[in-house]
Amino acid sequence: MKGRLLCVDDDHDTCEMLTLLLGQTGYDVQSALSVSDGLAKARRGGFDLILLDWSFADGTGLDLCRQIRAFDSRTPIVFYTGEMDENAIEMAMRAGAQRYLIKPVAVESLLQAISEYVTEPH
Repeated sequence: MKGRLLCVDDDHDTCEMLTLLLGQTGYDVQSALSVSDGLAKARRGGFDLILLDWSFADGTGLDLCRQIRAFDSRTPIVFYTGEMDENAIEMAMRAGAQRYLIKPVAVESLLQAISEYVTEPH
């Protein structure tokens, strides 16, 4: 296994696609469809990277990023979203995200971004 990832996205199909795609490349992927579920899973810990979308029925990925950073300053957070507003990108980075990818992203680019933060165990 390359690492454990948490995918927080309100679109079930996106979570399913990422779980399948990243799973085939050796990652263990857990998914959450809301800010509250994402926060609960992030609090349990054990993830090597967290992928966040921007918009949810119960808040924003920005809110979730800030909430995670309140108790976890180490786990890399990568936004993977269709939100392309420059202000949103700046706020996400200030909130503690390491990277901001705008959908659609080529599979190779997504895997490259993840591999920059998640190193395989030796």
